[in-house]
Amino acid sequence: MKNCPKVSIVIPVFNVANFLDISIGSAIDQSYPNIEVIIVNDGSTDESAEIIKNLISNVPFARLYNQENQGLSAARNYGLSKATGDFIIFLDSDDQIRKNAISLLINKINSDKTNVVFFNYSFYNINSETTVKGPVINERLEGISDSKLVLRSLLRGQIEHHAWGFIAKKNIYLDNGIEFPVGRFYEDISTTYKIIISQFSNNISILHSPILYFYSVRKDSIINTKSLNHIRDILLGAQEIIDTLKNESAFQTDLQIFSEHIIKWVTVLSSRLENKKDRKIAMQNIMLFSNINELKIFGMKSEKKSLVDFIYKLFGVRGVYFTYRLKEILL
Repeated sequence: MKNCPKVSIVIPVFNVANFLDISIGSAIDQSYPNIEVIIVNDGSTDESAEIIKNLISNVPFARLYNQENQGLSAARNYGLSKATGDFIIFLDSDDQIRKNAISLLINKINSDKTNVVFFNYSFYNINSETTVKGPVINERLEGISDSKLVLRSLLRGQIEHHAWGFIAKKNIYLDNGIEFPVGRFYEDISTTYKIIISQFSNNISILHSPILYFYSVRKDSIINTKSLNHIRDILLGAQEIIDTLKNESAFQTDLQIFSEHIIKWVTVLSSRLENKKDRKIAMQNIMLFSNINELKIFGMKSEKKSLVDFIYKLFGVRGVYFTYRLKEILL
């Protein structure tokens, strides 16, 4: 490959000893010739550190860094600070990537002359060892797309916020001061949109196929965890996006759709909280978010109708909450 920039694969690790073999293995086995694997052990209390040492003992391009437990955001930030590559891609420590993923992404970057590539992923169920296709990036986005159209797709839920869902030039993070907010869950809600905004003067590439990333589904993963702090952090990240774009007339309809999606999502999550006091506080936070942003919910047309859409249109936030709360009680 003539143009062969260095790619840093950053892997934050915390107590996932049983999954490291597959995850780190998929990184060090990449077919692309110019990579480094940066592993940040975020204060694991299991055997993760020892397993990592064994896995990379004979891998000269892999490095392990240990830090006291500070959370996923801090681990990603630390990995980013240690990376020496021209491009950055994140890999969660219980997930895996296709063997030729980096080669395909760099080929796309070279051919399109872009600095960011988004790609599709699949869910991998660890218990059943089955793979299910994940949400597909807006198929109307071409291989090379205007970054403002990409942002609109993000706001409309047609591209997801995952930090591992794209590869980006490292200088985009450095030049724009983009870091993951330490101490928060769903921290990539507060970062991915900044990557896109930074490219408003450039195009962004979309690699629709093949599937490059395999997201592991397990009971104790963040996506399956429900807490009041999760809901607060989702709303906080969403509010940051709204505040950043609220004066941009081109994105007003997109922000309304984004806000509606966020409210329905966290309302369903709040209905599943076990503690009654937490459910009440969560609903107060959701109603405050709705009131602050003066959402024009009833005048909107949803692109896809669902039970949540129907209940939401008739009864609003509380209707969604009570419906899903009743479902949790009955089931």
